[in-house]
Amino acid sequence: MSKKKYSTIIYTDVVGYSRLTGENQELALELLSEHDKILYQTTKHYNGRIIKQTGDGICAMFNEPNQAIKCSIDIQKDLNKRNTLNTKERQVKIRIGIHYDTYVEKKGDIYGDGIAIAKQIESLSPHGGIAISESVNSLIISENDIYTREFVKMSYNNKDIQLYEVYSDLLQWFYNEKNQK
Repeated sequence: MSKKKYSTIIYTDVVGYSRLTGENQELALELLSEHDKILYQTTKHYNGRIIKQTGDGICAMFNEPNQAIKCSIDIQKDLNKRNTLNTKERQVKIRIGIHYDTYVEKKGDIYGDGIAIAKQIESLSPHGGIAISESVNSLIISENDIYTREFVKMSYNNKDIQLYEVYSDLLQWFYNEKNQK
């Protein structure tokens, strides 16, 4: 029997990718290749381990939650920089969800509540943004260069989990255009 382990888990997903593949599959595959290059390089830079590619996203694991968050911020910044140099139809926006919890690794794949919760957080994350669970937020609360605000609550197995949105810098956090707490 496989032993449960703890890790910081990130899930990503390209916003509107299914629609794009229906409209222009060649362009969708080209954009996905550019997306993959940014995600793979940045994840490696922050000592993350990509567990699997999920079509138009990844599932990766990090030993330290602050590394997962900084990696995610850099991914979003790199994609935003890339987007400013491209036309509207070549834009790539992703959502990123991050959670710290248990998982089980079996036959090269991973399973467990930690994985399921990270995936659910990703689906609730803002387009072009990052959301983290309260377990991750509590682990990084003393970090000086990570800025979060309460975002939304989600339910998992009849338990409410507070999510927090991550801001890429102090100015974004300060101006708080969404008027979050």
